[in-house]
Amino acid sequence: MKTTWTTWAAAMIAVVATIPLGCTGSVVEIGSQPPGCPDAEPVAGAACSVTAAGCKYTEGPCAVELRCDAESAAWQSKTTSCSPVAKDCGSGQDGDVCAVIGETCGESPGPCSGGYFNTCGDDHHWHSSVAEGGGPCCDPSGVCPAEQPTQGQPCSPCPGEPACSYSSGCGQNFASCDPDGTWHIIFGDCPPPPPPDNCTNLGNQGACETDPSCRWLTPGCGDVPIGAPGCFTIKDCGPGTCGPSEICQTFSYNPCFNKGCDACGAPAQLCVGGL
Repeated sequence: MKTTWTTWAAAMIAVVATIPLGCTGSVVEIGSQPPGCPDAEPVAGAACSVTAAGCKYTEGPCAVELRCDAESAAWQSKTTSCSPVAKDCGSGQDGDVCAVIGETCGESPGPCSGGYFNTCGDDHHWHSSVAEGGGPCCDPSGVCPAEQPTQGQPCSPCPGEPACSYSSGCGQNFASCDPDGTWHIIFGDCPPPPPPDNCTNLGNQGACETDPSCRWLTPGCGDVPIGAPGCFTIKDCGPGTCGPSEICQTFSYNPCFNKGCDACGAPAQLCVGGL
């Protein structure tokens, strides 16, 4: 009997000696994972072709479950619990526990104004950052350039004037900074330049009448007679046909000058300057 007892006691001591003391790792029961679950945790989003769901793994302070989604043929992950309890993105501070790796949030009024950002890292902790604004990104005053920029000239597509206007002598040109960072110019409608007026250089009736593009006119009866006899273009003026410093105005001329008829006044539209 003594020999039997000694043998049994020695066997028990040997068994106890194989149990580690002070274990800190997690213990996974044999057969605790559902069928098809790999021993090593798969990467969320990676391709899969097994039938598996409810695969349980530990990611730092959080417990997660993965399943092989048949529709996308990729592993999908969800966090089931965290200890300590995970903070949401809006309230999480740098170093707090977060549930979903890769989740991010933040706020930024614009590309030149900086902002605050929060990102859930691979360690299931929030990592916060602050971006400084200003700098060379754009002119914070948002004013238009003093001189009209040229088409395609580089610019900063930052908050500011939506369109800058510039006087072109025949309307307004508008400049706007496109999202690609270049100026886009919309040109105002300019009338075609007036034809050269050679008639005014012909100072007498004889020279004027030898040029088929000219006519000699004398003052006629009416409210606004021509101020003095002169050589004028054969065609009446109209919108956009006078020079930059001229206007088109109706005058009365004598259609019967040297023609032996009785009329004394007829209208003519002439370009005049300074009136």
